[in-house]
Amino acid sequence: MAQASRLLERAAEQANSPRGRAEQLLLEALVARAAGHCRAELVSAALRACTEVDDDELVREALVLASRAARERGALEEASNHLRAASKARDRIVEGLSPALAQRYLARAELVELAALEAAERAGSPASASPLVRELAPEAAKGAAVHATNELGRRREVAPAARGIIGHDPAIRALLGAIRKVGPHDTTVLVHGESGTGKELVAEALHAASARASGPLVKVNCAALVETLLLSELFGHEKGSFTGAAGRRRGRFEAAEGGTLFLDEIGDISPATQVALLRVLQERSFERVGGTTTIRADVRVVCATHRNLKALVERGQFREDLYYRLCGVVLEVPPLRERLGDLGALADNLLSRIAAERGTELRRVSARALAALRQHSWPGNVRELENALRAASLFAEGEELELEDFTDNVESLRQLGVEAPLEAATSLGPALAPSGAVLVASSSFAHSSEPLTGPVTERTSSPGESRAPSGGALRGAPSAAEPSRAPSTLPPAPASVPDAAYASIRSGTSLHDIKRLIERECVARALGDAGGNITRAASLLGMKRPRLSQLVKQYGLAGSGDGEPGDAEAVESVSDAEED
Repeated sequence: MAQASRLLERAAEQANSPRGRAEQLLLEALVARAAGHCRAELVSAALRACTEVDDDELVREALVLASRAARERGALEEASNHLRAASKARDRIVEGLSPALAQRYLARAELVELAALEAAERAGSPASASPLVRELAPEAAKGAAVHATNELGRRREVAPAARGIIGHDPAIRALLGAIRKVGPHDTTVLVHGESGTGKELVAEALHAASARASGPLVKVNCAALVETLLLSELFGHEKGSFTGAAGRRRGRFEAAEGGTLFLDEIGDISPATQVALLRVLQERSFERVGGTTTIRADVRVVCATHRNLKALVERGQFREDLYYRLCGVVLEVPPLRERLGDLGALADNLLSRIAAERGTELRRVSARALAALRQHSWPGNVRELENALRAASLFAEGEELELEDFTDNVESLRQLGVEAPLEAATSLGPALAPSGAVLVASSSFAHSSEPLTGPVTERTSSPGESRAPSGGALRGAPSAAEPSRAPSTLPPAPASVPDAAYASIRSGTSLHDIKRLIERECVARALGDAGGNITRAASLLGMKRPRLSQLVKQYGLAGSGDGEPGDAEAVESVSDAEED
């Protein structure tokens, strides 16, 4: 203890900086506690000094010391608050580390001690159990550390196994090949792509493929911060440099030392920030906001944007010299609509991550739903797909996500219900209509002067048009300018509904129109059989009631949802709509 006191005196003489002073006060408090006469004011002074330095590692140590000191004097609530703050400081450090480094960091003795304190806090250990770590067996402390590691790294350790660039599309394979070539070099990379395509994943892959993989990967969304805050966020600031700057703060360039700094939405930064960024890219040095000391930046910079930087340069909104500094190596991330063949693999990957996050069973997208999802343009790209899967899986009742799970619960996918697969309709076989009815209806649309290009709507018969008998299959009439065909001139009716449908396609009607016509007719018939009651009609069709209500409105039909006496009027409305 005497030797420790002499070393502390020497450290006090050399503590000529805020950080050195903070370290000296923290060591003094630790030694005093070991000697059994630690004063509360000494712990508070050490905590204040470490907080002003803004170093998460020092802050964590000071908070753990303050928590244990508060618990020993019976201030349990204060001890709990300090312990939670220490855990947050530890988590901030772990977030900037690779999985391998995070595992080694959390295995350190002081981190195992913190994990044990957390375990005791969760277990509600009494205050007399101080110091808590000494009363826990080594095996228990180790188990507590493993539990804490799993809890705070659950997203980082489960998600990295699932996160990544997924797909076998030629454009994705080319992107992965470029990452393997560019990754090992420290050149600045610009990642270009639409919002939601996964530009951040490209940055992670570049970092993992580089010699800096063991260093931190620090991410900044430039569009989320105003100019003053962004400069401070990137380069840090000195105490008093602007209103609210109560102490010195390290920026993201310092936090990313030895690693990679990912600047997302670089096209949205202000001219002043563009000048500062150009300098650090050229000279590999910078100063904190309000400071004069030059700091070297051993950082690889990866930028991303969805904007056309060249067009911004032409409009004078982006510096030309910075543009050429950034666009030396450009990696293009393809939008989802250009690689729909990867949709199934992406959906499986995202659903596995969603199941891991929620602790639920893994679900899959049915073949029918996947075929329909491939018809969507996905303007929000992979992010939109993930949000759709989250919503659909939250409300789904079966092990597979069906088309209705998407159309009922995702607003942007409601129109996919119009694209119901032909197999679902043709499986009804002869029950659809008398032999040849589908062909008659489809053929009359195929030869009509009004192509069916929009949603199916009701139209009033003109005097020159023939009207199909009430209760027929799919209704369609030739235009008034073209005489209707006599039944004797029609080709022989095919033996099955698929044959009839394909014959109609050969005659010029699109598959899309046939599917919509069959769907409308089935809905109208089910409403008629159910007396206009939508709930009973939905049961007959094997679909959910909200989806049927949507189709009823879409096709201009009518129905009621309760089966009360008003249903008779609804049935009459349905009949009138069918005749029209």
